[in-house]
Amino acid sequence: MLFWTILKAICELVALSYLAMLIVGAFNWEKRLNNPVYKFFDLLASPATKFARLITPAAVTDPKTRVVGAFLVFVVWMICLFEIQQGCRENPAQSYCVQKLTAKPDSPQGAKP
Repeated sequence: MLFWTILKAICELVALSYLAMLIVGAFNWEKRLNNPVYKFFDLLASPATKFARLITPAAVTDPKTRVVGAFLVFVVWMICLFEIQQGCRENPAQSYCVQKLTAKPDSPQGAKP
Protein backbone atom coordinates (compact mmCIF):
# COMPACT_ATOMS: atom_id res chain seq x y z
CA MET A 1 0.00 0.00 0.00
CA LEU A 2 2.86 2.37 0.78
CA PHE A 3 4.39 1.77 -2.65
CA TRP A 4 1.15 2.69 -4.42
CA THR A 5 0.70 5.78 -2.24
CA ILE A 6 4.20 7.04 -3.00
CA LEU A 7 3.81 6.29 -6.72
CA LYS A 8 0.48 8.14 -6.73
CA ALA A 9 2.12 11.19 -5.12
CA ILE A 10 4.91 11.14 -7.72
CA CYS A 11 2.33 10.92 -10.51
CA GLU A 12 0.48 13.90 -9.06
CA LEU A 13 3.71 15.91 -8.90
CA VAL A 14 4.54 15.12 -12.53
CA ALA A 15 0.97 15.82 -13.68
CA LEU A 16 0.99 19.19 -11.94
CA SER A 17 4.36 19.92 -13.56
CA TYR A 18 2.86 19.26 -16.99
CA LEU A 19 -0.07 21.51 -16.15
CA ALA A 20 2.25 24.25 -14.89
CA MET A 21 4.34 24.00 -18.07
CA LEU A 22 1.18 24.53 -20.10
CA ILE A 23 0.15 27.54 -18.01
CA VAL A 24 3.62 29.15 -18.05
CA GLY A 25 3.94 28.48 -21.78
CA ALA A 26 0.55 30.06 -22.44
CA PHE A 27 1.84 33.46 -21.35
CA ASN A 28 4.62 33.59 -23.93
CA TRP A 29 4.67 30.49 -26.13
CA GLU A 30 7.61 31.52 -28.34
CA LYS A 31 10.00 32.18 -25.44
CA ARG A 32 8.82 29.43 -23.08
CA LEU A 33 11.99 27.36 -23.55
CA ASN A 34 14.11 30.22 -22.15
CA ASN A 35 11.86 30.72 -19.11
CA PRO A 36 13.53 29.43 -15.90
CA VAL A 37 10.18 28.48 -14.34
CA TYR A 38 9.26 26.47 -17.43
CA LYS A 39 12.68 24.79 -17.34
CA PHE A 40 12.15 23.83 -13.69
CA PHE A 41 8.79 22.20 -14.41
CA ASP A 42 10.28 20.54 -17.48
CA LEU A 43 12.99 19.09 -15.23
CA LEU A 44 10.34 17.64 -12.90
CA ALA A 45 8.40 16.12 -15.79
CA SER A 46 11.43 14.95 -17.77
CA PRO A 47 11.45 11.31 -16.55
CA ALA A 48 7.93 10.76 -17.89
CA THR A 49 8.79 12.58 -21.12
CA LYS A 50 11.94 10.50 -21.58
CA PHE A 51 10.02 7.28 -21.00
CA ALA A 52 7.38 8.38 -23.50
CA ARG A 53 10.13 9.17 -26.01
CA LEU A 54 11.56 5.70 -25.42
CA ILE A 55 8.33 3.86 -26.20
CA THR A 56 7.05 6.03 -29.08
CA PRO A 57 8.27 5.75 -32.67
CA ALA A 58 10.95 8.13 -33.95
CA ALA A 59 8.40 9.95 -36.12
CA VAL A 60 6.71 11.39 -33.01
CA THR A 61 8.01 14.90 -32.32
CA ASP A 62 9.17 16.21 -28.94
CA PRO A 63 6.03 18.23 -28.01
CA LYS A 64 3.90 15.18 -28.72
CA THR A 65 6.01 13.04 -26.39
CA ARG A 66 5.01 15.39 -23.58
CA VAL A 67 1.36 14.65 -24.34
CA VAL A 68 2.10 10.91 -24.38
CA GLY A 69 4.01 11.28 -21.11
CA ALA A 70 1.11 13.10 -19.49
CA PHE A 71 -1.26 10.37 -20.66
CA LEU A 72 1.02 7.67 -19.24
CA VAL A 73 1.18 9.51 -15.92
CA PHE A 74 -2.63 9.62 -15.89
CA VAL A 75 -2.84 5.87 -16.58
CA VAL A 76 -0.35 5.05 -13.82
CA TRP A 77 -2.22 7.37 -11.44
CA MET A 78 -5.48 5.54 -12.18
CA ILE A 79 -3.78 2.18 -11.55
CA CYS A 80 -2.51 3.53 -8.21
CA LEU A 81 -6.01 4.62 -7.24
CA PHE A 82 -7.37 1.19 -8.12
CA GLU A 83 -4.69 -0.61 -6.10
CA ILE A 84 -5.19 1.67 -3.09
CA GLN A 85 -8.94 1.06 -3.27
CA GLN A 86 -8.36 -2.69 -3.42
CA GLY A 87 -6.09 -2.47 -0.39
CA CYS A 88 -8.74 -0.56 1.54
CA ARG A 89 -11.36 -3.16 0.63
CA GLU A 90 -9.13 -5.94 1.92
CA ASN A 91 -8.18 -4.15 5.14
CA PRO A 92 -10.28 -1.05 5.89
CA ALA A 93 -8.45 -0.42 9.18
CA GLN A 94 -5.36 0.91 7.39
CA SER A 95 -4.40 4.48 8.15
CA TYR A 96 -4.73 5.61 4.52
CA CYS A 97 -8.32 4.40 4.15
CA VAL A 98 -11.04 6.97 4.76
CA GLN A 99 -13.48 5.93 7.45
CA LYS A 100 -17.01 7.13 6.78
CA LEU A 101 -18.62 8.71 9.79
CA THR A 102 -22.29 7.95 10.07
CA ALA A 103 -24.79 9.31 12.54
CA LYS A 104 -26.54 6.87 14.84
CA PRO A 105 -30.00 6.09 13.51
CA ASP A 106 -31.73 6.84 16.82
CA SER A 107 -30.21 10.32 17.30
CA PRO A 108 -31.08 13.34 15.14
CA GLN A 109 -28.26 15.02 13.24
CA GLY A 110 -28.20 18.29 15.19
CA ALA A 111 -29.02 16.99 18.68
CA LYS A 112 -26.42 17.22 21.41
CA PRO A 113 -26.09 14.33 23.88
